[in-house]
Amino acid sequence: MKKHLNTLVMPAMLAVCIAQQSWAAPPPTGGSMSGSVVEYNAAQLKNNSDMLTVPPNMVTYTANTTIAAGAIVMVHLPVHFQFTTQQVPSLSSAGSTFELVHMAGNSASFVVVTSAIVAGSTIQLGGYTVSGAARLESIVPVASALPVTFQVIGVDPQPLPFPEFASDTGVHAIFVGAIQFIDLGSPSRGSRFGTGRSEDTRTDVISAIAISPEIVDFTNMSTPVLTPTGQPNTLDSYESATVLIPGISFANITAFSALDSSCKQMVAPGNVTPTALVFPSIPLNREIFFCVSATGNNLITMNMYPSGFNTIQVLPGHPYDDFLASTNVEIEFPGFFCYSYGTVGGCMNEYFNLLEPFGQLPI
Repeated sequence: MKKHLNTLVMPAMLAVCIAQQSWAAPPPTGGSMSGSVVEYNAAQLKNNSDMLTVPPNMVTYTANTTIAAGAIVMVHLPVHFQFTTQQVPSLSSAGSTFELVHMAGNSASFVVVTSAIVAGSTIQLGGYTVSGAARLESIVPVASALPVTFQVIGVDPQPLPFPEFASDTGVHAIFVGAIQFIDLGSPSRGSRFGTGRSEDTRTDVISAIAISPEIVDFTNMSTPVLTPTGQPNTLDSYESATVLIPGISFANITAFSALDSSCKQMVAPGNVTPTALVFPSIPLNREIFFCVSATGNNLITMNMYPSGFNTIQVLPGHPYDDFLASTNVEIEFPGFFCYSYGTVGGCMNEYFNLLEPFGQLPI
């Protein structure tokens, strides 16, 4: 019986040992990567012949084991990117120095010249210039940033990537729609804006927009957007935009932009199609108002209910403008049009179907 018990206990103890070994974490080797994504204005890169400057210390390698003097550190850019001699790359680490021993295409090699790099120390990549960054002419989201890789030969089994290069449209806008009424009562019968005979008007403001350079990434609102020279993104004062506002149906109106909400100071005439309002020559870096006017005594058609103006497109006004077509628009309120008989009843659409009682209008 005792012998039989031992034969049962020993395999069990062996199983415990094996299980413990299989879950034990291996000792740290090689290194790890950290840093910050660099994001560029995609349109400006194209106008700058796909040349860009990367600010210093955007990528950091942390050593998890000692790196001996004489070790080789390899740095690789994305495919088709190339280091240039305009500003060659460099590495730095406290207590150690590096020498650039080879640079060709998207590859640069460094040797640790003085003092071993102890575990826990960091190596930072200095500023440098790049050519051939054509992949950034199209939008590359931060979440899909193109990688830079580090590899210490004899320490890292394979190159370690860090997502480094991204690009976006270079433009940002804030849009707010208005709440307006179209009077179905006599004598207007849907051909004027307002809630009654004394207040009815042929022209009214429908929304406002402010267009500016994209300073930080529109999606995460944190990653800075840069010019090709590595400086904060800017757009020139002579640039302008065309704003496209889609809808379900528009008719019996003209459109224009204005400097004021009373629609007295016109900026430029707009265009009306059955499914869109188009506002050209919109200046940047100031608030601009969009206005419409009834063209006669027929029913004004402004059908964008129930979702309002919820898809706004900002397009370059000229071929030389330094931003791409964009939907990077913060819509603070999409707007609302109410067809009504003065202050009686509720809101209807242009087909006289009741949409909402007045007590449920958005505010």
